[in-house]
Order: sequence, then C-alpha cells, then structure tokens
Amino acid sequence: MSSIPVLVFLVLRAVVAGDFLAFTLSVAVALDNALLSQAHFALSDSILITLCLLSILVFVDLYSRALNATRASLFVWVIWGVLTAAAALVKLTGAFVLILVPLYAVKLLSAGHVRRATLFGLAFSVSFVTTTAAVWQLHFSLIPNPDPKNDFDISVIHRQILEGEYRPDPVNRFVIQFRDAMIFIPKFHNGVPQLDLSNPDEIGSPWYQWPFGGRTIPYRWDTLDGRTYRYIYLIGNPVTWLISLLGVVLGSAVAVSDILFRYLTEHRRHWIYIFSLLYWAYMLPIMFIRRVMYLYHYLPALIIGIIMFGILFDQLRTISWKTKRHIVCVSLVGVIATFWVYKPFTFYEPLTADQFQHRNVWTPWDLRCVNCWAMPGNRIRSKQQRTVQRR
Repeated sequence: MSSIPVLVFLVLRAVVAGDFLAFTLSVAVALDNALLSQAHFALSDSILITLCLLSILVFVDLYSRALNATRASLFVWVIWGVLTAAAALVKLTGAFVLILVPLYAVKLLSAGHVRRATLFGLAFSVSFVTTTAAVWQLHFSLIPNPDPKNDFDISVIHRQILEGEYRPDPVNRFVIQFRDAMIFIPKFHNGVPQLDLSNPDEIGSPWYQWPFGGRTIPYRWDTLDGRTYRYIYLIGNPVTWLISLLGVVLGSAVAVSDILFRYLTEHRRHWIYIFSLLYWAYMLPIMFIRRVMYLYHYLPALIIGIIMFGILFDQLRTISWKTKRHIVCVSLVGVIATFWVYKPFTFYEPLTADQFQHRNVWTPWDLRCVNCWAMPGNRIRSKQQRTVQRR
C-alpha cells in the first residue's frame, strides 16, 4: 500500500503541470480507507494496483519522451512487458493495462518509426510471454502429489504426469498443464454464485454502485463489553471517491464531446483520451461478468478516476492558479477530515451504536451495525440477537 501513493504522484507529475496538485491527489489515495483496509488484510488487490501503476508509469514515461532510438528504450520495453504480465497474472482484471501497448505502437508508427515499432512489439511480446510462462511453470512445479479423492478437473494425461506414469519432454508437459489450467479458469468462475440482491446477507454489489462507494463489505466485527463494537469495513474515504467520480464523469464527458466537436488542443487532448480509455477498458469487461463481484474490484478504476480528475483540473483555464490552489487546499483538508471520521472502520476502533449511525450517511454504502439490529435493513446481528428475533 505504501508504494501506491508514490506511484500515483509520479504518474500525475508526468501528466500535470503542478506538483502540489499531484501531491494532494496522492495524499487522497494514501488516506483512502478502502485501500488501507484491503492492504491490512494482505489481499492481492494492493499488489495488483501497484503493478498496474508501474506499467502505467512506464507507458507515460515512454509516451512523453522523444522517439529517438536508444538502447535504454529496449530495456524499458522489456521491463514494461514483465510488469504488464505480472499485473495480469495477479488477477485477470489486471490485463486492462494491455490497452496501452497498441497506443504506444500507434505513436511510433504515426511518427514513421516502423522498424522501432517492430522492435518494440518483439521485445514486449517476448518479455510478456516469457514472464507468463515462467510464473505458470513455477506454479506447476509446486503442485503436490494429486489427491486420489479429487481430480481437480484435470485431464487423464495430466494426472498421469503428476503420478509419474507419463514423462513427456518439458515443453509438452507445460502445454498439457497450461491447457488444463486455461480450461479450469472459466469452469471455476461459472461455479461462483451470481449476485443476489434479494439475499439480506449478500455482500456483493453490481458494478454501477461502485463509483458511489457501494456496497461496503463488513470483514470483521467483535465486542469486548457488549456496548461498543469494533468493525473492519471496506469503506472508501468519501472525499477521495468523490474526486474519482468527478474525474470519471467529467473526463469521459470531455473526451466524448471533444471527439464530436474537436475543441481541445492536441497537447490537452491525448492524456484525457488515454486515461478515459484506460478506465473503460477496465470497467466494460466487468459489466459482462455474471459471477458475483465486490467493491474491491473497483479499486484500480478508482485510482484511474483520480488521475483523470488531476488531468482535468490541471487543464482548467477558466479559473486562476490562486483559486485552484485554494480549492486544492480545501480538498486536502476534506480528505484528512473524512479519513479521520471513518478511521474506526479501518483500524478496528470501538464504536457505540450512535457513533456508528452518525457515520452512516449514504444509503449505497449499506452500513449496518450489530447492536442496532432492529433498524430497518440491518444485516449484521449477533447470534443472541438473531435468537431473540426468531422468538
């Protein structure tokens, strides 16, 4: 988690003119309660976001620099391929950063660097494929002896390999195991239940609620005295999520309107186009996923939305920099204040029922406390309270 705000700052510093704006938005990321809660549980989302931001940072650096052929560029292309493959290997949703690859290739081709574009495609592809194959091979090498009670949906020839009855050469062995893995992935996702909003215990949420912070996820709760309860909730910092929402809505609107009416200069156009495309490259596939999804799936898109806001705010010409600085300062104070208000949900601090309800100000969050179970819609109840209700 500690690397994410730094990477956001570096990306913003490359695409906006003001360091203070980049710093403020990176602080908004650092003080986002949802990102902190997810990181405290050592879940893979923080790793995914870090690798995606590293891939984006490499792209921004390459896209911004002069297109002169250098040996350093070849090294950077290879690193970019490794980082992109690593992001896609953490979660398939991380593959959205691949949309940046053709954008850079098109820039090379439009500048007449056909040979350089070809070399880039070769270097990136080799590093991407090599990294993917190496990680999968490491995974296959760590597979224990098969459980005779579970076939894990692997093929007969795959089981013979694991049991030592068949010993193909390393390439054929990898192909067989990789093929079975690719067949198993969609089977696994098809077996995951679909979102059921009629279920009062459902913690999943539809994608269209995510930009508004819904629905939050209660990871853990307990009590020491029966009067106050401690919670770990996946809940975002309201100001940080509002900044991201404004970036997404206004950024997408500016990009679409400029496509229709062409009123932006080339310099002001390309970054908002790129990050709008990046955001929707992430969100559009998710809209068609049938299995249940959760609020934490939105965290990479949240970061993209914040960067989009920074680009738009930096390009705003109707107000002076002095006014912009005041707005940024007020936003920073808001980020710190709201982080402090919702800090108990992040750091497992005790809350009374009244303190909990004072923080429950937005219906899409679907916050529900334990000892206010009689309130309409509450879904978190202790065993004793559920027994009393049944009686």
